[in-house]
Amino acid sequence: MTLAQFPIDAISSLIPPALAIIGMSTMIHFIFKYKELFSAGYSKQHALEKTFKEIGFAIFCTSLTTAIGFFTLSFTNIIPVRIFGIFAGIGVLLSFLITMVLFYAINKISPLPLDFNNQNSERKWTIFLGNTFAIILKHKFRILGIYTILVLAAGYYINKIEINGRFLDEIPKHHPILKDYKFLENDFYGTRNFEMVLSINNVENSFYNLATLKEVESVLRFLKDSCNMGSIISPLSLIKAATKAYHGGDNKFYKLPETQNDINLYTQNIMQTQYADEMQRYILQNGSKLRISGKLPDLKIQEINILNNRIDAYFKTQDSEFSFNYSLTGFEYILDKIPYSLIKNLFTGLLIAFLVIMGIGVYMLGSWRMLFIALIPNLLTLLFMASLMGYLGIYLKSDTAIIFQLHLALQ
Repeated sequence: MTLAQFPIDAISSLIPPALAIIGMSTMIHFIFKYKELFSAGYSKQHALEKTFKEIGFAIFCTSLTTAIGFFTLSFTNIIPVRIFGIFAGIGVLLSFLITMVLFYAINKISPLPLDFNNQNSERKWTIFLGNTFAIILKHKFRILGIYTILVLAAGYYINKIEINGRFLDEIPKHHPILKDYKFLENDFYGTRNFEMVLSINNVENSFYNLATLKEVESVLRFLKDSCNMGSIISPLSLIKAATKAYHGGDNKFYKLPETQNDINLYTQNIMQTQYADEMQRYILQNGSKLRISGKLPDLKIQEINILNNRIDAYFKTQDSEFSFNYSLTGFEYILDKIPYSLIKNLFTGLLIAFLVIMGIGVYMLGSWRMLFIALIPNLLTLLFMASLMGYLGIYLKSDTAIIFQLHLALQ
């Protein structure tokens, strides 16, 4: 990742624990097969060679399907998730290679563990599995009925999953930073940035015209009164401040000037002061676009959707009066779109992963029937995991949506 100049972020930081789990699983498969063969009477060297011969290819296919599960994340158009999938897939393949080399080298030069010939634990495990299998055969119809009920209940709770969430929910309750955020929420209008861009409809018009600025002023009043927005900044803030300064700093003159000549004079003078850069950040030089920024509380995604719909309805009612249109933008606005985009691409990635894994599975097992039986535990686990999220009220977000892809990859 360093060579490719990709930074570590909140999502890519999940790669190390994922690779640790996968690498440990691969190592356990090798160790148990090696122990089984050695206990069966094979020599140390013969047991090592037979271990790689019998399960090496199977574990490679397991690692390959796991890597494919991660690689399917690259189909999303969300860059951090795409980076996570690509490097996690590469990491899985590297993990398999490193495990193969180290396992052989370490066991080649190391003495055997003292308990390698101890069969007591294996006998207990074999007896437990045999008894469990007998119980399953005896009560197979009852077990099938229970699973049918669980699947129906899972379908009910899956429908309760909501795409929602907010930033403050990600911070632990007793973390010091949460206190800082709550202070900003309570005393400084909020921690969520709001960005809106207004664009002139007619090229002959401009946001430097007094009539157009008065229309913008009505938008600012709406955002403050109907959207509970604070710390609103726009070019009007600078023009009003200039009007106040030209009238001796009297607060009652903090308003738009009454003539177009005054607008032209004040804007020209602002561009000669230290506030010129600020002015240029909020309005284009040709006056075709104007930016409005503000602060909102840390609302949940569904609350933001309601707010966005309110803004959209307001502009539709004023469409015949306004000489401009609007668009919402900013980091937070884009961040709210990520869960929807991720979920939209999630099913495509899952489908591709299943098709590829099914192809490898048919090749390995040689039977569609066996493949179907092998896929049932994975599908049921995904189903029950999703239903548990719906039951516990866990929102579907960028991070929780990745869980499904991780599960498929690890299985």
